[in-house]
Amino acid sequence: MKPRWRKVIHDLLDNKGRTLLVVFSIAVGVFSIGVIAGAYQIISNDMSASYSANMPANIELRM
Repeated sequence: MKPRWRKVIHDLLDNKGRTLLVVFSIAVGVFSIGVIAGAYQIISNDMSASYSANMPANIELRM
């Protein structure tokens, strides 16, 4: 095994608390991106349906 990988494995196993915090932080970030993407999809669909249901005017005359 090369010294680089030996050091990586040693660092991961030696600092278990820090390793778990990093894994947890990455998981929270990935989950957050999924939630934001899902919310964007839901909101954009609802806005289109809501706008169409209001029967908006095609032309607006102002004097």
